[in-house]
Amino acid sequence: MKRFLSLLLVLLMLFLTGCGAKGSKADNKTSNNSKANENNKTTDNTNKTPTPDNGNTNKTPSDNGNWNGKTYTPAEIEAAIARVIGDGYNATVDVPIEEMYSCALADADFSKIENYVAKLTLVPSVQQDQVVIATAKDAAYADELVTLYNKEYERSTMYAKQYPMEPHKLTRARIYKVGNTVMYIIAGRSPEQGMDDTACINLADAEYKKIDDMIRDLYGYLPENLLVESEPEGGEEHAASYQGGDVPFDEEIPFDENPTEDPGEPEPTVPFFSGC
Repeated sequence: MKRFLSLLLVLLMLFLTGCGAKGSKADNKTSNNSKANENNKTTDNTNKTPTPDNGNTNKTPSDNGNWNGKTYTPAEIEAAIARVIGDGYNATVDVPIEEMYSCALADADFSKIENYVAKLTLVPSVQQDQVVIATAKDAAYADELVTLYNKEYERSTMYAKQYPMEPHKLTRARIYKVGNTVMYIIAGRSPEQGMDDTACINLADAEYKKIDDMIRDLYGYLPENLLVESEPEGGEEHAASYQGGDVPFDEEIPFDENPTEDPGEPEPTVPFFSGC
């Protein structure tokens, strides 16, 4: 009888022990499920689309929703332009801060600019090349940069009236804005001596196509060119006397063919620089 009671007691203890273990496992399972749910919530919050480097996620009005959201520093964009142009890239000289008056950032407020790159050609007296790219700290100043770049383009066309040079490269300048990054691009291989006007036009178009294709690859679309064309003085007929037809220059003043007094030999006409 005692053996029977002892055996019954042992079985009862084993039964109680098993029930306790099952309860503990159930509690652990519930706890683990709660922790897993919390971890999933945290992961969901951290896997959202990251903010671009410049902190601007807004699309520009002109991108029609095509911008892929990627951002690049001004230095990265300028390097990409240099790469696609190759050996013919002329904007190789960094503009020091004390000489910003010579480029498109002449009137810029640098306290409102996050970063920038400004490059000119080694011989600005005979080449128009200029690549200026800046990222503004806010959208309002990005719009202001577009205005400043157009002022620089106007200055360049005024200079070209007196010293015509590479008109097809100049008049095909690009002003692109993506997010808060604004680009002013006059670049491309210079024409070789002896090239006719048609060849110069084709060359300029081909060089800018390289740039446009590169910008499209970076951002997923080609932004609108925000360049404001200057109206030639005297209309199209006057402008046509300029090789390229885009920027006018002063017409020659004819000499009197029937003078009352013999003026002697007329002075030779200074030939117009025909570089394209």
